[in-house]
Amino acid sequence: MNALKMSANVFLFMAHKKKNDLPDFGERLIHLRKQARLTQTDLAGQLGVTQRVITYYENESNWPPAHLLPKIAKVFDISVDQLMSGEDVQIQEPKPVNKRLLKRLEIVEKLPSQDQRMVLRLIDTLAAKTS
Repeated sequence: MNALKMSANVFLFMAHKKKNDLPDFGERLIHLRKQARLTQTDLAGQLGVTQRVITYYENESNWPPAHLLPKIAKVFDISVDQLMSGEDVQIQEPKPVNKRLLKRLEIVEKLPSQDQRMVLRLIDTLAAKTS
C-alpha cells in the first residue's frame, strides 16, 4: 500500500471514530516497545528519530505523524491496521544469533555481582575497540 493511500486510510479511520473510541496510542506504543524488549533509545534509533520524540509519542501525543506509522509497524513486524486498532498482538521476540554467546551470558548472570561487573567491563572494553 502506498504512503498516500495509507495516509488517507489513517485519516478516514480517525475521522469515523469518536475521540473516546480511539485506543491510547502512547500506552499501546509503550506496551509494544516493552514486549519487544526495546528501550526508547533503541526504538528511536530504528525509526530515525530522537529518544525525546518517542517519549512525546508515549506520553503526550494522541498519534504520531501518519508517515511514521508504517515505520513503527515495521519495527514490531505488524500491520499499520494492527498498530492502530488496539487489538492485542504478540510481538515475536528476536531469536539470538549466537546461541553459544547467549548460554555464556546466562552463566554470567549466575556469577556474584563483583564478577559480573568484571565481565561487563571486559565486554565494554572490547566493544569500545570495535567502534
